[in-house]
Amino acid sequence: MTISREEFDQIFTAISNWGRWGQDDQRGTLNLITPKRVSAATALVRRGRSVSLSYLLSKAADIDNPKPMLHYMSRLTLGVSGEPTMNEDFIGLDYHGKLVTHVDALCHVAYSGRLYNDVESLRVVTGAGATFGAVTSFEDGIVSRGVLLDMPRHLGVDWVEPGLGLAPVQLEAAASSEGVVVGEGDVLLVRTGHAVRRSKLGPWNPDQISAGVDLSCFPWLHARGVAVLGSDADTDARPSPVRARGDRHGHAAPRQYEPRPALRDLHGRGPLGVPVCHRAAAGPWRHRLAYQPARHLLSREPGVRMTAALLATTIAGSLPKPAWLARPATLWAPWLLAPELLAEGQRDAVLAALKEQEAAEIDVVTDGEQSRQHFVHGFLEHIQGIDFSRRSH
Repeated sequence: MTISREEFDQIFTAISNWGRWGQDDQRGTLNLITPKRVSAATALVRRGRSVSLSYLLSKAADIDNPKPMLHYMSRLTLGVSGEPTMNEDFIGLDYHGKLVTHVDALCHVAYSGRLYNDVESLRVVTGAGATFGAVTSFEDGIVSRGVLLDMPRHLGVDWVEPGLGLAPVQLEAAASSEGVVVGEGDVLLVRTGHAVRRSKLGPWNPDQISAGVDLSCFPWLHARGVAVLGSDADTDARPSPVRARGDRHGHAAPRQYEPRPALRDLHGRGPLGVPVCHRAAAGPWRHRLAYQPARHLLSREPGVRMTAALLATTIAGSLPKPAWLARPATLWAPWLLAPELLAEGQRDAVLAALKEQEAAEIDVVTDGEQSRQHFVHGFLEHIQGIDFSRRSH
């Protein structure tokens, strides 16, 4: 079934929460999670068992993971004197990756250039970050009753096929079979079996086709007062049923008032997607759910005037090599990795150098000369006839 842009706008208007909690509100439907509901969710705990829902971060690039996690050891005890010695590592990632556990903040989706509460997107979201609707709007965490609807289990299949949109009647039937009623302030988790299909058939591009809830579910969610919608894949089915829409979030706008955690692999004993889930003794379908987003500086401090750069910036020379790649502060430092691991280690070091330059807002980035040992001899070692065993320095 497809609908027109006009019909889509009618749904948008009918379920919009703009202005419901005031024009300055940045929490949206999280306002439905009252202290009374948090207390009630806490009372669901019987066994006190914590189950992690977070996806395992992957360093492997694929069609559904084009920006894999960057990970390297930034400090090792190798060759270090004195006590104690320490190990440390660095992790960098694209928070919105398909294989990364994350939550879509209210500044994520704009419709006709407007964010939640009719805020102009270009005014509050810039290259420096967001000053409205960022994840810091719920930096103290989300705690409420979680309701898990296991759709493959209810439908008697291994997974919901990509492209299939789940209808309200199917969600209602699944909830009824589990003995739960979706209510106000709930965190609704809809499992599609995405990870099971991926493990058996291989990855695909979920931006083009994925299972999820149908557009008709959003009035249903609105009527029941669902505070947060999550899934083990994209929450909404793709492709979009709205004609003449070319964006990736084909029908994201009606639910842009809902923070949406991207859950992964809600299957077996270790459902993956939101950091911590406590299951009630009454069964796995009702539980106390707690989510704590990462806290970080998303924008410039108020009052700091930002001006355009007059000249493009770059770096000259080499950046320091990680201590696990070569010995620091040593001329012609030998490589510390085995020959079969050296090329991959050098690539990781280059990626780290690029990330550091991006974080410093360098305009023209370089590889930081992470794959050569000396700023002069690095060129000469590729020329025949030079005896490097007799170099004096």
